[in-house]
Amino acid sequence: MAGSLSGKFMIGKDDIRFMLLGGNLGRYVGLNFTTDAVLTSNAGNADLETIDGFAGSIAYRHVWSDKWRSSVYFAMGDYDNDASYTGGNVNKSSESWTINTWYTPLPKLDIGAEFRHAVRELENGNDGSLDRLQFSTRYSF
Repeated sequence: MAGSLSGKFMIGKDDIRFMLLGGNLGRYVGLNFTTDAVLTSNAGNADLETIDGFAGSIAYRHVWSDKWRSSVYFAMGDYDNDASYTGGNVNKSSESWTINTWYTPLPKLDIGAEFRHAVRELENGNDGSLDRLQFSTRYSF
């Protein structure tokens, strides 16, 4: 069982968006960052042991003008893996910070740039980080 709460608060043209999730999240958060359940065997009986966790995100979007807007975004997740079932090479937690800016020179055309810093930790304590600069162009038909 899982639950989710999300919302958006308007502050003039700007907004704050958030999402909180808890319970058996599995593939519903982070493109299968963790699994829903693990197949276990107790005294010859197969059973599914669910993996619970919580995740959340918050973003602030600022509208500079009709053509420019920017966002700052934070997201995180933490999962309760039983290492006796899953082993140590499964994802335990993640967090990321993102900042971006978008320019709309013509209606339906957006040009953007984004920087992201992310950290992931495995159940065995190993961790790693990612820094990514990405450029995008989107045309809406």
